[in-house]
Amino acid sequence: ESEEMGQHEGLHLIPGRVRRFPAAMPDLSRPGHLLRVPQIGWNQLHRRQEDRLLDGVRDGAYAYFAHSYYCDAADPSAVLAYTDYGIDYPSIVRYRNAWGIQPHPEKSHTVGLHILGNFMKMVTEGAGSGDWRLETGDWGLGNSLPDPQSPIPNP
Repeated sequence: ESEEMGQHEGLHLIPGRVRRFPAAMPDLSRPGHLLRVPQIGWNQLHRRQEDRLLDGVRDGAYAYFAHSYYCDAADPSAVLAYTDYGIDYPSIVRYRNAWGIQPHPEKSHTVGLHILGNFMKMVTEGAGSGDWRLETGDWGLGNSLPDPQSPIPNP
């Protein structure tokens, strides 16, 4: 579910909700100041568990963020990394065959390159099996997935 631009059901790829950061959050590092929303800038990734997506990314590495919303994961075991911005929120999640990443890897220097490279490595290794989903599982979309080469229909 999502709070973005009204209430929306979402795609059911990762159980949870998309929530907006509170308008006024105290900045604990600077008493008397508030954190700005959207969060724009560098912040740390605190790893919760191992995943191939994060190979070579150290705990506490900095990544670039630009967002007003965050994932409130329903399943704590789906959280690969969290970030502190007034609250601890999941910044990288994985549920079955779907990953979600809050920071912008394309703007996150070597950390982002590691994440993108790891994802590409998983995709190319999975491509050899003929299964573009990397592994079998239910995406919440029924038994069949759309052809990735098909054009996306207009809503």
